[in-house]
Formats: sequence, C-alpha cells, structure tokens
Amino acid sequence: MAKQRGNSEGSIYKRQDGRWAASVDLGFIDGKRVRKAFYGATRKAVSAKLTTALGRQQRGAVVNTNDQISVGAYLDRWLATVSVRPKTKRQYEQVVRLYLKPAIGPVRLARLEPDQVRALVRGLEERGLSTRTATLARDVLRIALSQAVRDEVLARNVAMLVRRPKPTRRAGPTLSTDEARALLEALAGRRLDALVTCGVALGLRLGEVLGLQWTDLDLAAARIAIRHALQTIGTRRTLVDLKSRESHRTLALPAIVVRTLQRHRRWQAERRLAAGDRWQPSEFVFTTRDGRPLLDTLVTRDLKRILAQTWLGGRSDCSHTRHRDRACLDCAATQLPIVSFHGLRHSCASLLLAAGVPIRDVSELLGHSDVRLTLATYAHVLEVQRTKLAGTMDQVFDSQSDSYTGARG
Repeated sequence: MAKQRGNSEGSIYKRQDGRWAASVDLGFIDGKRVRKAFYGATRKAVSAKLTTALGRQQRGAVVNTNDQISVGAYLDRWLATVSVRPKTKRQYEQVVRLYLKPAIGPVRLARLEPDQVRALVRGLEERGLSTRTATLARDVLRIALSQAVRDEVLARNVAMLVRRPKPTRRAGPTLSTDEARALLEALAGRRLDALVTCGVALGLRLGEVLGLQWTDLDLAAARIAIRHALQTIGTRRTLVDLKSRESHRTLALPAIVVRTLQRHRRWQAERRLAAGDRWQPSEFVFTTRDGRPLLDTLVTRDLKRILAQTWLGGRSDCSHTRHRDRACLDCAATQLPIVSFHGLRHSCASLLLAAGVPIRDVSELLGHSDVRLTLATYAHVLEVQRTKLAGTMDQVFDSQSDSYTGARG
C-alpha cells in the first residue's frame, strides 16, 4: 500500500487514461483557493515536478500557475518592471517589438528551446540585418530570461546556451596625427573647440563630454573626473550614471585640454552675461547660448560640417571649388575624413597605441570594462605595432640588419 501523503505534501494519483498526475495546494490567491497540477507518463516524472514545486513553496518562491504564458506575454511583463536607463529601456522595447515577439512571441515560455533561439538569430542575419542587431536580440532575450530564472519562473536560461554571433568588426574612419591637428586648428576659437578637444585628446564618449559638470574639473591640478553621461531621448536631456564601474574614472588633463577649457569657461561667462535673465543656471560645462545642456544630434551635425570644410595640405590660397573623392583638383589638398564623435574616440585610442602607449593604460583611459574589449576593438593597430616590434628585434639580433654593429672585439 502506498504511503499516504500529508496535506502539505501534495498528492499523486493515476488518471483513468493511464497518465500520472500530481497536485499541490498553493493556498488562497486573490481570495481563491488555488491548486497546481502536474502531469506525466510515469509516477516518477510527476513526483519530481511535485518535489520541485514544494521546494519553491517552502522557500517562499512563486510557483508558476500559468504554464500557458507565452514568451511574448512574459516579455511585455518584464518590460513593465525592468529598471534600466530610459534610453536602454527604449532600445529593449524596440528589440522586443521588432525582433523577439514576431519570431518567438507565441511560443510557450516553459517550452522555449535553444534551437528556437538559434533560429531567431539566424533568421535575423538571413534577413540582411547586421550581426550587431542579431547579437542585441539574443542579449536582450538572455537578460529577460535571466530575470525569469531569478524569479524561479524558469529552471534554465536557454538563451545562455546559444553562442553570440561572431562579430565582424569594421574599422571606421579615424584621424591621423596630422588630420587631428588640422581639425583642432580649424576649431580654434569656435564653439566646439573644447568639446571636440576632449573627444580627440581624452577619448571621451559624446554623452560623457556633454554630461561634464564644472565640479568635475580641477584645471589647476589638471584633473577631470568622469562621473555621469548626458542621455537624450527626443528633446529631453537627462543626466544618468555611467554603465560600469570602470567608466567612472579620473584622468590627467593634457596641457592642450586645460588651455581650451580655460578659454571655454571665459566664453561661457561672456555668454551668461549676454543672455541675462534668459540664462538657465546649471553646472554643465557645455551649454547652448541660454545655458541649457547641448543636444548630441546638433554636436554631430556641426562636427561633420566642420570636417567637410577642413582641408590638409595644398596651397593656402586654394578655395577648393573643384574636388573629387576628397581631393582638390587644383592642388594637393585633401579633405579630412568625415568621422562621428565616436570616431574621435577611436582616433584617440589609435594614436596612443601607435605611439606605443600600453594597451592597459589606453583601456583605462577609455573606461572599458575589460581590456579584452580594447584588444578586440584595436586589433588592427596592435598588429602594426607587432610588425614594428619584429623589425626592432631584427635590428637587435639579425646580423644582416643595416643597424647591426657586429660582435664586440
């Protein structure tokens, strides 16, 4: 005779159709007594499910009473409760709406399998979307399912079993040393002078530059603390915390940055007097004419216009009225490459690495969370350095090298 189970141990029984069932009393939920049933082909199978449910109940965890919930319904519920920065949440919502729900939304959450996630990622790539988009879709799903596992709604996160698509890093345009100098010379005395200098000389992200407060700067000691970023959604600008611990950093200021920031502070003081009552008091370093923080889209627009108007080399009296492929047809002048503000950050890192600055120091300057990210991003620059290193070793040890001095007599 089977041992009788106590009231708090649930029950196991065989149905008339031959299948086994188990049931556990969850007590009163919203004023109604709720029981959870499990089904399986064998007594052992339903006993295992019952044991899991009882364990969750004893730990005070939620026992899922709705095995029918779909991935799409869960993602909507997750989005309503997830706590992230506004811009990040908007990105999550877009990924869920455009990529996750159309592909796997109807699938029951409890029955989602790794193969279905792989098919999702593969389908996005086959549609011609970028590897970054496919990776983002997989990562957002992983984050959502991790919450489901923590809430003990799921036993495992199937998205973690799916490898991220292999990234194909494309090196965007960067500025050479001469091009960076030409840009800063063209900006001297203009509104974006100090802002762009911070991008080129410090490798700051645009949000980090726009989020700078005067209290973050100690120009006398030539120090700057990166503590916040300015995030723009529509026309609303919000000061937010940085993403990672490594992003919070204190940097030494090169003399050129100190000089441009000192000029910029004097310029801002003049603007404040000119604006009078229209000036909106704040501690922002970079502001509009009436004291409001700058919009990132306007900075990007103005930077591209300045780059398009800046030429390197050629005759000083050349007006550049005839040109093709960024080259003047009347002289040897070349137009600066059109880089984004993030391209200035890449330019800074590339120039430092090419000058022999250790990769770890560059990683700390950029605020990367892991030096491996720096290695992967600037592999092309490091490869050039390895080639130079090989040449140096030849000069030291190769007897056929022109600089070889021979054995000492």
